[in-house]
This record gives sequence, structure tokens and C-alpha cells, in this order.
Amino acid sequence: MVEERFDFAEARRFVKEGAKAFFTRMHEKHPDETFYVYVAYGTDDDPKLVTLTANSEGGYTRVVEKYRARYAEDPRRGEVNPNYFRWGFPEWGYGGGAQDMDPFYEIIAKAEENEEDDDEFPGPDTNVELRSQAYAAMMLGLWDLDREGFFGTGEARDKVVLYCSMLDSEETAWFESETARLLNPPHVFDRFFVEWSAGMGMAKDLERSRENPSSIRKAFFELMKQYMK
Repeated sequence: MVEERFDFAEARRFVKEGAKAFFTRMHEKHPDETFYVYVAYGTDDDPKLVTLTANSEGGYTRVVEKYRARYAEDPRRGEVNPNYFRWGFPEWGYGGGAQDMDPFYEIIAKAEENEEDDDEFPGPDTNVELRSQAYAAMMLGLWDLDREGFFGTGEARDKVVLYCSMLDSEETAWFESETARLLNPPHVFDRFFVEWSAGMGMAKDLERSRENPSSIRKAFFELMKQYMK
């Protein structure tokens, strides 16, 4: 049994409720869009700075067309890789939700105050237990929301991908890939993984993380054994 650094059940609930509130508003604001992907992500290895984003088929088409027009003006740029824009969420137009994640931020921030390891710039072995538990709460919050049927069921759910990410981190490649594997039906993950691999250019990082898993990755999977039942 892993020692919890904060109220894990409550943090997990905060993610589920925050995601539900943000994605519901997004659906209401864009009723004519067909959304195909939903993501919870953090930045710079900070476990409390978590926000939400999503993309629609129309949004994906629009951004690809925009970049193809730009690239056409300068042939030196080569060709647009559509898979990057399909799964590279910094280019999506439906980000936000930070305010919906404030309760999650507060519970993690409070736990950080009690941590002895307070490096300004976290490394691979900084606050491993706290960070891995925060990452797990992110993923399991989406998992709980999915189990309620929020993202659809049957054929409708098969058209949707869920995953989590940590931008600008050594953990990005495995965290995106493995949370997608855990959150989605196998055939949905398989389709995602082919396109994600072709678009995101993280094959070497993913292979390296498998050969030499970080402390965060190891701790995260111990948590999955404990909580994902």
C-alpha cells in the first residue's frame, strides 16, 4: 500500500468534477462541433499546474489548412504533418479549464508545503511520491468520468480518445502513451498510437523510458496496481 501524500480520493474527485464542468461548457458553447479527444495536462513537472483541453474534427481540419497555407508560402518548410496537429494539443483551439482545476491545485499545493524536497526546478527524482500520485489522480479522474458515460458509450465512445500529458518534461512520452493505453479501449488506443507515433516524434523518448524507466514512471504504475480496479 502506497502512503498517500494528500487525500488521493478527493484529488481524483476534483479532477473528475473539474473536467466535467469544463467539457460540459465547451460542448454547450460549440454544439455543432464533433469532439474527438480530451486531455488533462500539466506543465514543467509541476504536479499542481493542471489544466484541460480538447479538439474537434472541425478544429483539426481548420488548423491543418491554416498551416498548409503558411507552408505553401515558404517551400523550405516542407510538408505539414497532419498527425502532429491531430494529437499535438498546443495547437488546438479549445484549451482552458484552469479555474475548474483550482481545488486540485490547492490540495497539491498544500501537500507541497509539507514536502522536504522543495527544489525550484524539479528533476527526475524530485518529490517522486507526490508527483506520481498527482499524475495518477489526473488520469483516474478522467477514468472515473468516462465510467459515468460522459464521453459516450459503444460506437460513440470508440470515436473518442482520452489521455494525459506533462508538457516540457522527461515524462511526456510515456505519460501520454501509457495514459492513452489505460484510458481507452484497446482498438481505440491502437489507432491513436499509430497516428501519435507518426506525428509527435517521441519514439526515441518512449523507447528510452521503457529501457530505463524513471522513478516517477515506476511509482505511477505501482499506483495503477493499487487504484485501477
